[in-house]
Amino acid sequence: MHVTRYDGKSKLGDFIIAGIDVRPQGLVTDAELVMKSLPLAPANSKNKIIMQSDEISVSSLLTDDESTPSILFASNSPLTPSSSAASLGDCAPRAKIPRLELRPETEKERFAASNVPVMVFESPSTSSDLTSFKNVEKFLVHDFPAAPPQYWSVMRPIRYAALAGNSVKVWTKKAPPAALLSHWDLAIPDFVRPNFISDDSGSFDLLKQVQTNPDMLIHAYLPLEQIPEENHVVSPSVHYHVAGKGAIPEMTVQHAPKHFLDTKTQRPCVAKVTHAMGSLGIFIVKNDDDENELHEFLANTGHPEVVVTEFIDISRNLACHFFVYPTGEMTWFGYSENEKLDSGGWASDSTFCIGKQEEMQELLVPYATDVAKYFLSKGFWGFAGIDVLFDNNGKGYVVDVNPRVTGSMPALMTSIGVFETFNGLGVGKFRKSTKWHYPGSMEELLSFANKWNTANKEKGHVVIYSVYQQGPACTQLNIGAWGKTEEEVDAILALFCKEDTRVGAGRA
Repeated sequence: MHVTRYDGKSKLGDFIIAGIDVRPQGLVTDAELVMKSLPLAPANSKNKIIMQSDEISVSSLLTDDESTPSILFASNSPLTPSSSAASLGDCAPRAKIPRLELRPETEKERFAASNVPVMVFESPSTSSDLTSFKNVEKFLVHDFPAAPPQYWSVMRPIRYAALAGNSVKVWTKKAPPAALLSHWDLAIPDFVRPNFISDDSGSFDLLKQVQTNPDMLIHAYLPLEQIPEENHVVSPSVHYHVAGKGAIPEMTVQHAPKHFLDTKTQRPCVAKVTHAMGSLGIFIVKNDDDENELHEFLANTGHPEVVVTEFIDISRNLACHFFVYPTGEMTWFGYSENEKLDSGGWASDSTFCIGKQEEMQELLVPYATDVAKYFLSKGFWGFAGIDVLFDNNGKGYVVDVNPRVTGSMPALMTSIGVFETFNGLGVGKFRKSTKWHYPGSMEELLSFANKWNTANKEKGHVVIYSVYQQGPACTQLNIGAWGKTEEEVDAILALFCKEDTRVGAGRA
């Protein structure tokens, strides 16, 4: 599988347009195809502990005999098939992904274009009635207890939309404030204003638009029950399957942790519900008290499916972020790391360093390649990230797979431009935990960020990706900060972020 590094300029929407251009026609992505390979527990079973069969193997989609992935350390843009391509592996680089330049008067006509998708970054919810999309019959999200609605509808969607570009439309429940857009203009190198759709006035009801326009394509952050399957860019049934933690043993036999049928076979062990996000639904079971806590959670959340794996004594917590094309190519956005704290816990900030990207790419590409081949075998393509934990012996384990735009992806995409524009600021951190806030209004935060960037060129840089003002002196923020050393970055973050020490604060 050929891998090229992200070029620092292409936007999220450009990748989706390029993927649609080269996706196979007539690809079978029916839910039945996916579910045939899954030994699911009986439908009337309450606590469904999934153990995937070791007999399921994923055949390589490449025709060439590559025992290890071929890494191209080029600055090319993502790949598309050459006219003479005979297999998934025979692809040639394209100089640049095309980006549409739109005139305001053409926007309405473009809504009706069947081959131009609307990107939706808001996650559906199963446990909350306050989100825009509800999954209550299928594609269930194990999101109990539900996050505050501003996180689902504002903080997460807006931070992703910042890097969407203008080759697609972006649906958000609320358009970003004008002050935030102006900050992006100043702070994000090579920034392209997204084409936002806003429901603030009820002028664009996405669900109604899909009903009246059967050709509308939706690129969903996660599968949306209320959007018909044929309107999703990628089959939602396939998307939901590859998003489940129960599929990981199928994706990579070599790099998956050991899986058990129950939480008593080996302790300590880790029990996870299959379709939770962040740190929700994860239990380390060391004794019967932990077991009881797990079953109490399951009883309160409708008995979601659970997978049980071995406990790993972690020495390093890495993630990698990439895009898989329908043709079998991969664009590599980079790595991020959650560092170990002196307390023994793990930082919620994602740390990345331009100078380590090549080394980390060589380390992590084999894990990503296994996952990408499995995606393609099921009919999934698109953005993805995987979490790889390394033990004290240097052995890596794929413990989580996220087939979507990942939390750190916007900051990673920004990093190249920051490094090139601001005198080699190569160390960055991205902070999104809700335990941090700015002690002032949104306007004060954005004004301070703009002034600070102007006064500290070549010494440091910040980008505010999303904001939500909770009170006169409390504004939640998703922030990226860059410097030349990690100590410099920590000092910059301390200027913008105050920690909320209340119990329960800090959902990422």
